[in-house]
Amino acid sequence: MIDAEVVDRSAITLLHKMVDIVKYTLRTNLFLDDRYSLGLRLDPKLMHSEESDAPRELPYGVVFCHGRRFNGYHVRFRDIARGGMRLVTPASPEQLALEVRRSEERQRQADNANISG
Repeated sequence: MIDAEVVDRSAITLLHKMVDIVKYTLRTNLFLDDRYSLGLRLDPKLMHSEESDAPRELPYGVVFCHGRRFNGYHVRFRDIARGGMRLVTPASPEQLALEVRRSEERQRQADNANISG
């Protein structure tokens, strides 16, 4: 339906990504009356890309939150993770992608250190 009704390619891509977020949402606090921010627990399969060249480990869990003045996320690779929520205010989509990759790598290293140490 999106492809048939929308002409602009950027808008089509954005709308499909929005549908993906809804499809991959496992749990949300959207319906709570006194929430401080919107929280989404997402299916980690959302992080998998068919277009990626390098195989990547699929996260154990992914949480995204959006508040009035922040966006935050937590990606963990084990059932128990340390480090908490990462808050990101990137200047561009490219910077956001870079920060997400850096954070995933740091979290993976921390999880592996906790297992071995």
